[in-house]
Order: sequence, then C-alpha cells, then structure tokens
Amino acid sequence: MSALEVVAVYTFRTSIIGIYNSSEEVYTTTVILLMMYLAIIPGDILQMTIIAILKAIGREKIATLMFLVISYVVGIPLGCILGIRFEIESRGILIGLGTAIYLLLIASVVTLLRTDMRKEAEKIFKTRTQQ
Repeated sequence: MSALEVVAVYTFRTSIIGIYNSSEEVYTTTVILLMMYLAIIPGDILQMTIIAILKAIGREKIATLMFLVISYVVGIPLGCILGIRFEIESRGILIGLGTAIYLLLIASVVTLLRTDMRKEAEKIFKTRTQQ
C-alpha cells in the first residue's frame, strides 16, 4: 500500500466503513483497527523492501528463517494470547501481527548492516560466471 493509499483510507475511513455497516459498535471497532493497521503499514513496506534486498544479494535463507521464526514463534502466538486470553479480540491479533512486522524490520536491518556486501557480490559473480 502506497502513501497515497494510506492517506485515502485515512481520509475516507468513515465513508468506507459506512458502506458495509451502520452499527455504532462495529464502526468504532473498525476505525480503531483501521488506525492500527495504518500504523503498521510503514514498517511492513520497509521490512518487505529490506527482505527483498537480502534475497537479491543471496541471503534468502536467513531472510526466510527470520520470517518463519518471528511470525510463527512471536507474532501469531502473541496475537492469540492478546486476542483470546486477554480478550481484546481482533485488536490483539493485529498487535501481534504489528509486533512481528516491526521485529522483522529490526532483524532484517541488523542482518543487512552486518552483511559483507563485497563477499556477497563476489559469490554472485562466481555463480554467474560459472554458468
């Protein structure tokens, strides 16, 4: 989702939500979830970009491992615990998802900063010239 889409969703949130439901309780909950989602989007865009860079330079195994561990060990369990155990329902699931996304962003940035780009470029060059 681009910045333009984020602005459009934020600006027209009442119209968008009103199309599907007229209940005040559903409207209030949906606005809260939408605002939470809009806060998650920047981190998601950044982590997807950095993960794509890691994959492009040959670090796809570590990128996949980070995604699996953070999503399935942190994000999903945290969302379930918050949503079900602490009874905050869909907000808890979204908090778990957002936490996983921002943890993945941090982990991918650290991995990218610790990557020896010269070494990775040489590996790619060797692979391409041997074919």
